[in-house]
Amino acid sequence: SSFRNTVKEEYDAWLRLSEIRSVDVMASLDPLEWWKMHNTQFPTIAKLARLAIPTSSTPSEGVFSRAKLI
Repeated sequence: SSFRNTVKEEYDAWLRLSEIRSVDVMASLDPLEWWKMHNTQFPTIAKLARLAIPTSSTPSEGVFSRAKLI
């Protein structure tokens, strides 16, 4: 399908980026900001990536707090 081809082409181009191979660079970046900056370059996988990034760590922190009380 054309969607699959689009995703594959964008993914292959994303893999070729030298900046994503640098652990130091990627560790210092906010994933949401990175995808905002590259949204026009990778429009399809940017949408998918934003769905996978949690917007807050609050729910997981709540679980650990409750677990400590048990």
